[in-house]
Amino acid sequence: MRVFASLMLTVLMLFGGTSAVAQLSYNESNDGELSDDLSNPDLLVFGVGLNTVAGNVGSASGTGATNGTDADFFSFSLAPGLSVDSITATRTGSGFQSFIGYVATGSFPGASTGALGAGDLDGNALFSDGESLLPGELLSSPLTAGDHAFWVQETGDAIDYSISFNVVPEPAGSMLLVGLGLGVTMMVRRRR
Repeated sequence: MRVFASLMLTVLMLFGGTSAVAQLSYNESNDGELSDDLSNPDLLVFGVGLNTVAGNVGSASGTGATNGTDADFFSFSLAPGLSVDSITATRTGSGFQSFIGYVATGSFPGASTGALGAGDLDGNALFSDGESLLPGELLSSPLTAGDHAFWVQETGDAIDYSISFNVVPEPAGSMLLVGLGLGVTMMVRRRR
């Protein structure tokens, strides 16, 4: 029984970090304005499950982010063994679609010069209400361990948006846990 308890403690220590962080529900109206600086996106901490980022971009005057203001930039890091298997976006406000950009790093290229174009991104899309961005127009395969940064912008009147990221353990990590569980069970049975 001590072997079983010791192995379970080891498994919890090894894999506990992937689920120890709570799901994030970030809302600009409660948690503060997200960065409008492409060279310094806000770093958010996502946990296993559905993580949501909600904000407001655009401008009441209709000039929006084309003048270099009122875009939202945020990033997050995924620990080894975790992935994002779906991203869904909603928006409310005038117009039909808003812009989202993605890079597989913690910040955006072109930040030092202040110039950023669609060619500098690993993915970009226009989104409307309830649109699947992963899998979908923005990305076709899950996000895996490492840094990820997002840019949300509206060039017209202000809109409210909400983007949900579903963080899950990668299948390989899940299979390793199942294998460890079976191995422990077999060891306990042999000792009896």
